[in-house]
Formats: sequence, C-alpha cells, structure tokens
Amino acid sequence: TGGTASTRRDESENITVVKGIRLSENVIDRMKKSSPSGSKSPRYSGELSKPLREKTNKQTKNIRIVLGPAVGRIPIQDSRHGIQILG
Repeated sequence: TGGTASTRRDESENITVVKGIRLSENVIDRMKKSSPSGSKSPRYSGELSKPLREKTNKQTKNIRIVLGPAVGRIPIQDSRHGIQILG
C-alpha cells in the first residue's frame, strides 16, 4: 500500500513537481471550480490556509502535480495557492 510518488525541485522557477499522486474526483472538481481572480472561498480561507501563508511568507513556492494517463489530460491551475496539475 506504499506509494510510488516522486518529487523533483526546480529552483530556478521555484516549483516542486510531484509525480504519481492520485487525487479524488472531489478534489479535482474543487480545483476546477476555484476562481483564479483571487476571491477566497469561506470554507477554505480559515485555519487551513493560515499555516500555508505563514510557511510561504518568506518565499513563495509553486507545486506542480503531474498525473498519469489514466486520469486524462485536465490542466488545472490555482494561482492563489501556486498549484498546477497536469494530466
């Protein structure tokens, strides 16, 4: 039941690439619905995002998740949190 995820860092772009992570349809749907305009959902603007802001206060990090072919090709970006998912 162990994972086979691999992680690669690109310091020049300040991006962490994570490969081999499975996301539920619920997570993918929430990311698709997230607005890139900067408006925050009240459900996720509380305690969950506060530690993230504190950790990334000094240096902003972007995370890129690369999904396998079984998931399909669904490019998803959440610019508020620096997340990009490539299928």
